Amino acid sequence: MDAPLRWLKSENDKKAYINILRKLFKTDLSSIVSLAYLTGIFPIGRYDTQSALNNFDDINMLTPEYDLTRYFGFTEGDVQKLCAENNLSFDDAKSWYDGYHIGNLEIYNPYSITRLIQRKTFKSYWLQTGSFDSILKAIHHNVDGIREIVLSLMGGNAYKDCYVSQYKNSIFEIKDKNTALVYLIHLGYLTYQILDDGTNKITIPNEEIRQEFINNNTSADTIFDGFEEYFEKSKKAANALLEQDVSKLEESFDYFHNQKISYKDYNNEIALRYVVKDALFALEKFYKPPFDEIPTGKGIADIAYEPKPQFAAHKPSIVIELKWNKSANTALEQIISKDYVSRFKGSGDGVLLVGVNCDAKNKKHSVEFKFEK
Repeated sequence: MDAPLRWLKSENDKKAYINILRKLFKTDLSSIVSLAYLTGIFPIGRYDTQSALNNFDDINMLTPEYDLTRYFGFTEGDVQKLCAENNLSFDDAKSWYDGYHIGNLEIYNPYSITRLIQRKTFKSYWLQTGSFDSILKAIHHNVDGIREIVLSLMGGNAYKDCYVSQYKNSIFEIKDKNTALVYLIHLGYLTYQILDDGTNKITIPNEEIRQEFINNNTSADTIFDGFEEYFEKSKKAANALLEQDVSKLEESFDYFHNQKISYKDYNNEIALRYVVKDALFALEKFYKPPFDEIPTGKGIADIAYEPKPQFAAHKPSIVIELKWNKSANTALEQIISKDYVSRFKGSGDGVLLVGVNCDAKNKKHSVEFKFEK
């Protein structure tokens, strides 16, 4: 329904299309229509001076109603059944195509699941629309700080408290980060989740979308300013971790601390989590998206990484515990005493335990390693 409004360049053509919709659904002519079901990428918005279709119920990914959530895509039960019937790993399907929180359900990308069943290969089947070009332009120009937010999201972090109710479906121009983020939610590049405390968070939903962000922001035509330097610094941090090079990894964390994302105050373990995950973004080449606060052993591990199946024989799983104004050894001992490694044994070539502490006064990080085969 909204495709012409995204494709048409002339304002007169857009108005002509809106007038067709109004004649069909808001005039005497609408009496011949008993029921109309329209689909599109974006919610019904305001074009010109009034809504073209304000007599419709708008059911979208942010405000699902009428118990229709299950029809936005495949549910988890659907995918479990399909994977069992086709001898495919459900865990891999979940990692690649899950992550959309709509109402109370986990929804999977229906197009990608269909292609997975047909081709039996886990990869990105994402179909990019021309609408993503507007976001790329906004990222290139760092509109309202959106570039730093996207980099942090690509690193596996969440962005808190997006004001989705303020979105007016202004699809012709991205003027602020809030509009850009909600735009990306409706395009399927981000997922929106309301938390128990009433706040919300936005994340990249799965490996398929994370790869799309990486591909779009590393190609010669679309790479944005600062990404190459960021990625090179991240590769050094990832290599230092895998090589268990304490001094180089501490230097990397110090660097990312000093280059911290502007919208986060660096004053607690939550902020430290952002810095660590940003620094280790380059692990994406070998590892699945990082786990946050994952139950394991006798407690909850702060951050964990599992290698992708094709690298599991040569790369260790990684468990990271964070401390603030304590010591890296305290963090490492917590991993050991609470048996955080138990969940990850067998998922990689051993388990690498990493304790990280930040000394807030000196703005310095310390690291300790232990490897368990």
